[in-house]
Amino acid sequence: MLLPLSFWFAPGSDAAATSSKPFTLSGWELSLPVNSSGHLSGKAAAKLPAKLTPPWLSRQPDGGLRFFAPSRGATTSHSFHTRTELVWLKRFPAGNAGHYLTATLVAEELPAVTHRVVIGQIHGTEKYSAAPFVLLELRGTTLVVSIESKPKLEGSKGPSNGAVVTDYDLMSGVEVGKEFTYTITAARNNIRVTASFGAGGGSAHSVTAPVPAAWKGRPVTFHAGAYGQDNAASATSGGSAVVFYALRVH
Repeated sequence: MLLPLSFWFAPGSDAAATSSKPFTLSGWELSLPVNSSGHLSGKAAAKLPAKLTPPWLSRQPDGGLRFFAPSRGATTSHSFHTRTELVWLKRFPAGNAGHYLTATLVAEELPAVTHRVVIGQIHGTEKYSAAPFVLLELRGTTLVVSIESKPKLEGSKGPSNGAVVTDYDLMSGVEVGKEFTYTITAARNNIRVTASFGAGGGSAHSVTAPVPAAWKGRPVTFHAGAYGQDNAASATSGGSAVVFYALRVH
């Protein structure tokens, strides 16, 4: 049984003593923007268990954990976009019990074309492994929550098959370099996403929506990292980079 996992950093502290709690990536898998040979093409590789893999996942001098994904690189089987992203190994049925993902981070770089990067997800697994259920995306300077009402089983590369996605603006003014915190909570009947500026300070913004009937009981898990939304096949430069200073999942 996997226990609740967390990693915490103290911004501005020395890299040798960055945390009041032990740093761990135990219980996570890491998706990379390179293939198994380390090249920026083809099918994206994964590391299990997750571990620091510079320059894609690296620890910064201030203690933050930096996720970087160049816009042109390897992709997963069902996506047009590159990612450096942690995947929680614990699966749980949507709409069944309470689980949450909470993080404090700073966006360092947005993709050059779309200016969009997904920084947190509830994602389908097993038969639903290509279907994103809940996306938390930074679009320019606005955090947007996208909830899929019908699982799109073949991902962005397949037909929509009637998939319906509803977008909710969560918080504006999220500029590059500005620290903010978010929490994605999956409860029995609802999805709730909150965000605020700073490490727990400031006014909270929230979106609450019911768990769609098509997702209830389906196996899902949490993702967190940098999942840029430029098309990897046509991108020529740039990428997405975010630095996490805290991440906790339960």
